[in-house]
Amino acid sequence: MSEKPASQEPAPEKLKLLRSPVSSDLMERAELTTGLQQAIGPEGIRHLGYARDLNPTLLRNSQATNLETFYDLFLAACLSLFNKNQQVNGLDAVSTYIGFFSLIWSTWLLTSMYDVRFVTDSVFERCARAVHMGVLVGFVTVSPNFETQDQDSIIFQTFSIIIMISRLCIALQYGVIMWHTRKYNVTFLPLIAMIVMNIIAAAIYLGVSFRFAHGNSRVFGAWYAIAAIEILLTMGLSVYYPVLSFKGTHLLSRISLLTCIIFGEGVAQACGKITDIVSVGSHAEWTGPTIGVVSAGIGISYVIFMLYFDWMPTWDISEWRQLVWSILHFPVHLSMTMFVEGIAQLVLYWKCVENIGIVRDGIEGRAVKFFNELIETTEVVKDRFPKLGDFLHYEIGNFSEQYHPIYTNTIEALNESTVRVNQIDPDFEGTPSPIAQLARYLNAVLVSLENSLYQNYEIDFVEDIDKDFNKTNEAEKFDDWYDFAMAIEYDHASRVRERFKIVYQYTFICGGIFFAFLTLLYMVSRRKRWTPWAAAGVFMNFILSLGIAFLAFIGNTTSTKLIEADVVAEYLQLADDVENGLPEPKPSAYDTFVQSPGVLPTLLGVYLLVLFVNHMMGDGPTFSFFKSWKARDGTTTPPQQDFQQVLVTADTKYDPGAQYVGQQVPYDPYAGQQRPQPSARPYSILRTTEPVQYQQQYEQQQQQGLEPQSYAQQGYPQPAAYQQPREQFTTVYEYSGNDGTRQP
Repeated sequence: MSEKPASQEPAPEKLKLLRSPVSSDLMERAELTTGLQQAIGPEGIRHLGYARDLNPTLLRNSQATNLETFYDLFLAACLSLFNKNQQVNGLDAVSTYIGFFSLIWSTWLLTSMYDVRFVTDSVFERCARAVHMGVLVGFVTVSPNFETQDQDSIIFQTFSIIIMISRLCIALQYGVIMWHTRKYNVTFLPLIAMIVMNIIAAAIYLGVSFRFAHGNSRVFGAWYAIAAIEILLTMGLSVYYPVLSFKGTHLLSRISLLTCIIFGEGVAQACGKITDIVSVGSHAEWTGPTIGVVSAGIGISYVIFMLYFDWMPTWDISEWRQLVWSILHFPVHLSMTMFVEGIAQLVLYWKCVENIGIVRDGIEGRAVKFFNELIETTEVVKDRFPKLGDFLHYEIGNFSEQYHPIYTNTIEALNESTVRVNQIDPDFEGTPSPIAQLARYLNAVLVSLENSLYQNYEIDFVEDIDKDFNKTNEAEKFDDWYDFAMAIEYDHASRVRERFKIVYQYTFICGGIFFAFLTLLYMVSRRKRWTPWAAAGVFMNFILSLGIAFLAFIGNTTSTKLIEADVVAEYLQLADDVENGLPEPKPSAYDTFVQSPGVLPTLLGVYLLVLFVNHMMGDGPTFSFFKSWKARDGTTTPPQQDFQQVLVTADTKYDPGAQYVGQQVPYDPYAGQQRPQPSARPYSILRTTEPVQYQQQYEQQQQQGLEPQSYAQQGYPQPAAYQQPREQFTTVYEYSGNDGTRQP
């Protein structure tokens, strides 16, 4: 009866105050990590040297631990709250957004660069993680009042101290690592350098906080400079000191995990806007164009998700490529965050435009009919205005049932406008013409209804308007309260238009930037020979990214400022043109494009084209079709990697004098018998279901110091663990000892 394959299950273990990442200490105590960190056996250990007076053997996680994943989710939640607190409605707001994102992302990266190299599961590490999550909560706490142009001294001082706490915690973590590796002399200098760097950075952040006590200051720029220097120094030291190296870590998968979380957060934001549309309005909001816009918004997120992970390196890349690939994710994450946020905003904006258009068409259609009847009827003109006023009152009532006005100023402006329409008297001397009065009040109704709709969707600038009007004493310029109320309404409508113009612009600009840097990531991680088709695909990507970004500038000269006198004059001119039989003026290209449901479908079409072109112009056949195209590049697509997991059991012997690499090495089906025999088999033995005597005889040859022969040369049947099917990959363990690199 064959023996069952042995398996290792980590035994329950009490959580320790400190846990060493030096794997030789773990192996001596036969310990495996449990709890919030995944169980790691000898296959997860990477040896960095040959003796204790050189480099230690450090434990490396093959993927993000639960603590790391939870921290990444925490970051995504904080970014989502920041997007909700900060309304990007101007260039100053855009710069503030970029600055805040830079600080929170650099803090996350510095923390993550420690995690992927040294994190273990212990009481200390869990407490340190709590501090780091508290730092993120602190970022979100100050985010609503984080304005670089109008600084709050307490907010900026608090922000600087929060960053200082983060760096002190990282310095303490490196100090604990230095304690664990105190027996290894070569680790002292790099680790003390990391500690000193973080302490100096914390001291600078503390010093900067005192500068904000004197009003607005440009010293906050030191935050960005110091954070950039910290990242560059951390990466630079990792190249020269093996103990700080990122080789063999899961840094790439950790960054990709955050990217995936941001993608999911973008979909959540889009779904949130969809929920707002239904909750504020009704199920009747699902018109054909709305369904198309929503589908395009979700589709864009899915397509760029496919583009990113199609180009995600699933192979090992050199250390400098790994670092460049990591640092390029700052513009990728920044542009992607603003891009997905802009997509969600444009979904909501289209619904508002559609609803306002329906109301505007109804009111303006009734007004045109009213003007025509004034010309043709013999009824007294004065008696017809109350009928139009009653119609406006009825329309306002229907609209308010679904989008109830929030502010008293809007309610009074709507009521007063209908009353004044009823009171228009063409025979009263000293007043403007009846048509001019009617044009003014009709536009007042439309602007007030538009503001009421936006405010129901939490697009609200009333607080900012009150603040600005109080600063300039704007109320003293008006003798009539109605004029003052309408000035507020027109100002609010102007700010809404300006906000969505900026949202439209930065959405397309960030969409182009994201795609351009995504192409750079592909270029950095590419290991194959560059072919004409691959180069043409990259060139096409950059051209399309520029095209996406340039779409943002079609409305660069379009004014969003609404002035009541200009609106009324334009309305009167339009009425004269209609009366004289002249065609209506064509709207600008920006208004035509933005106020149509084709904005997001246009973006989706471009990204679908990108997806098709990159698969068509890649190194292999296009979607498994047109196989003859492969010959154009003179290359053959290798078989898809199919990694086979091999179990290493608990009785594996560990050689402290060997360098363990533990990477995925592909099995070469074309090598045949040409591969040279190794000088010695590795000390790691795979337990199989073969007869026990074969295994025991093989182990005896190892213990006697003999050069063991292959199973085939000894006449033994080949164990199942070493039987390789053609065109398949498996896990092979490499060792390098004093006699150089050896392979099994």
